[in-house]
Amino acid sequence: MDDKTFGNHIRAARKMKELTADELSKQIGIESKSLYQIEGGRRSTSIPVFVAICNALETSPEYFLSKELNENLTKLGTKYQSLFDRMQLMSPKELRMMESFADTLIKNRD
Repeated sequence: MDDKTFGNHIRAARKMKELTADELSKQIGIESKSLYQIEGGRRSTSIPVFVAICNALETSPEYFLSKELNENLTKLGTKYQSLFDRMQLMSPKELRMMESFADTLIKNRD
């Protein structure tokens, strides 16, 4: 995955958590300018900063590193991108609840 795509995933996850770049940078202990450069794909990140980002955003490393994410988004199209982004940020318990909700919706269709 290139730095630009990686940075876009970080920005999307940050926005899903309704954090500003300044707030996230303070949480992870880096300068705002550095975070903007990472999100813009103009700077790579160290492993400790990457781990701090994952922890602060309560997101798995796979969300940022998975090539399948891009492939899935392409297959699903932009129509479902927002939903897919939110699902990537959910805990296993929240995902099970969402799956149960979807099953209920399907079962109770008119």
